Amino acid sequence: MQNPSPRCIISIYADNTSAISSVIDPKPRQGQLLAHSFYCNMLWWLEKRPNNTLTIAWCPGHKDIPGNDQADQLAKQATSLTSLSEPTTTYNLRLAREHLKNSWTTLWRDSSPQQGSWSTANRTPPSLQPPPHFLELTDNRELYGRLLQCRTGHGYIGEYYQKFVPSADPTCPCGETTQTREHIIQYCPIYERFRTILHQASQTLYLPDLLGTKEGIQAMASFLEKSGAFTKNGRSPPTPTPPHIVDRPLTNFIESESQISSQHESH
Repeated sequence: MQNPSPRCIISIYADNTSAISSVIDPKPRQGQLLAHSFYCNMLWWLEKRPNNTLTIAWCPGHKDIPGNDQADQLAKQATSLTSLSEPTTTYNLRLAREHLKNSWTTLWRDSSPQQGSWSTANRTPPSLQPPPHFLELTDNRELYGRLLQCRTGHGYIGEYYQKFVPSADPTCPCGETTQTREHIIQYCPIYERFRTILHQASQTLYLPDLLGTKEGIQAMASFLEKSGAFTKNGRSPPTPTPPHIVDRPLTNFIESESQISSQHESH
């Protein structure tokens, strides 16, 4: 009696559902080269011995599973290895992002002394993704834009008008001869009752802290929202006006179109 061929069982657990799907269905997608290689080796190994069994299953990530944590560490180490095959698109994109960020950070660090109105706020290293305290403002585009205008000094400010819009009045509504960013934030009596918000981030209302740190930017956003500072009228943000499309009700418009169609059909 012939002995049966030895049986080998391999079980693979991964916390990435898209990776599991790609290795059993190697359609064109990111990482296709690696997925196709795994797929071909998997078929070869299963066909080599009929008794071989391969199981690929999902497991939760970051749940203190020793095997999964070890695999995660090995995967991170593997990203620094030189591939014997052609680099994947994902790998090239990661290298490009790292190169861009490193070059940008070096340029930012070595470009000193910085000048211009933006230099006051330019205190944090460059990032390829908006930090969380900016992402919190994505639902309020008007406030987000006004905050950026305040930090760069390019907005509805008298000192900006003097440089770029000479025909505009550079005075402050409070009577100050030239309305500056410092005046609005630190001294203008119009906004005195709102400055308690800013004092929570900087007791001395130091502009680099208010415009260039996480706590200061969050305080500035709240200050701008409540005071209406740095808007064109200096009081309240503009209310968006919905576009005016038709003068008559939609039902009348539909009825008119139906009558025209009926007339064409009768002719």
